[in-house]
Amino acid sequence: MSLRSARVALLLLTMACARLPEYAMPRVEVVEASQLAKTDGIAYRKLTRGDFRAKKAPLANASHAAQMSAVTCANVVPKGELQMELRQQSAGGAFVARPTRATFVARMDRNCSWWNPAPSGGVSTYILQHEQIHFAIAEVAARELTKRVRQLSATGDSAEQTAAALQRAIDGVFRDGMREMTERNIDFDRDTSGRHDPELQQRWYDRVTAELSR
Repeated sequence: MSLRSARVALLLLTMACARLPEYAMPRVEVVEASQLAKTDGIAYRKLTRGDFRAKKAPLANASHAAQMSAVTCANVVPKGELQMELRQQSAGGAFVARPTRATFVARMDRNCSWWNPAPSGGVSTYILQHEQIHFAIAEVAARELTKRVRQLSATGDSAEQTAAALQRAIDGVFRDGMREMTERNIDFDRDTSGRHDPELQQRWYDRVTAELSR
């Protein structure tokens, strides 16, 4: 089965603004898992300043980098190979397919993630927590995606038809999960980017941390 991964660019603005400009919106790119094989990805954990290793911001327009505090590149990827179990219920009967070994995880690509070297005005701890929350949102989404994919099944009149139906179902769940993750990241950035509000950001941190501890 073809494997899908999502590369998510998550940013924090340094300048206050009423709404996020287009260039600072979290964005998702769906790619083949093999394209991320050589990235410097780390599994979810507490981030440090040293995890941001990119020499320049991964932005389409380099002039926007001055308005950014940091960029986290989080990848939602399958852990290992996604396989399926395919059975024919009875001789001449329908085929049933179910995914096996379906596990998705979030990985932070350190070679893509960037930290603005300009002075941060004493709020580096706030910036680091902000990027940690983005990473946590990606990990929450990966775990939810794992649960949804494991619940899928497909039926068909032939093995090929059934396998294709399961692939379409997995692709649909993946797209929905990534859309929901992007929307949540946007909600978070609208709440916390462009301002210094430790109490509000801490509430977000507590919420996603609780979700990961379940």
